[in-house]
Amino acid sequence: MFYIIKGKEPVSLTKYKKEKFAYFDGFRNKDDIRHALLQEQGYLCAYCMRRINYSDDLTIEHYIPQSKLDRIGALNYQIMLGVCKTDRNCEFKNQTCDSHRRNCDLTINPWIQSSINEIEYEEHTGKITSKNNRIKIDLEVTLNLNCLESRLPLNRKAALDSLKSFISKQYKCGTWTTTILRKIKDYYTEKDTNGKYKEYIGILIWYLDKRLHS
Repeated sequence: MFYIIKGKEPVSLTKYKKEKFAYFDGFRNKDDIRHALLQEQGYLCAYCMRRINYSDDLTIEHYIPQSKLDRIGALNYQIMLGVCKTDRNCEFKNQTCDSHRRNCDLTINPWIQSSINEIEYEEHTGKITSKNNRIKIDLEVTLNLNCLESRLPLNRKAALDSLKSFISKQYKCGTWTTTILRKIKDYYTEKDTNGKYKEYIGILIWYLDKRLHS
């Protein structure tokens, strides 16, 4: 997971909410929501950080489960996330993200930086974890983000290895000054010209912050 800056809701949703009997399933312009979420999240799944290239590949997720919301609450754009559709046809133990979460509550909050800062990674395996037990359960159990079948730990490690390789090629070992690391962090954490973040951005930011504060 990674920190997400929430934007304004689509105009079409604002207009629809003014209708007398507005409800989430009745909103016909959900592609407007999907597109807005893709742009906010840099075309990444809010949970596993896999690439989502098109709105058709994105599911609208409610941070607070819809089963616990009334019809007005379910239309609240500020609690909506964009998540991937991967793994939905797998056995439950091999599912991840919202399909594995079902209706469980979460402690980790992607819109609060201090909450995201609770996330840690195992550098040699790519596994995601936390010293905060509730967040650890969110990541490892509820969202199943260390699922080996989905290759998420391996993919995160590969992204981290690519970052390390990039730094090593650009700068000699021992010359990784604070200025250089901040410059690299800015490069790796900004969206590209297509509005996309780098895949698995969370582990990259974690590693660079770790080096900056070491």
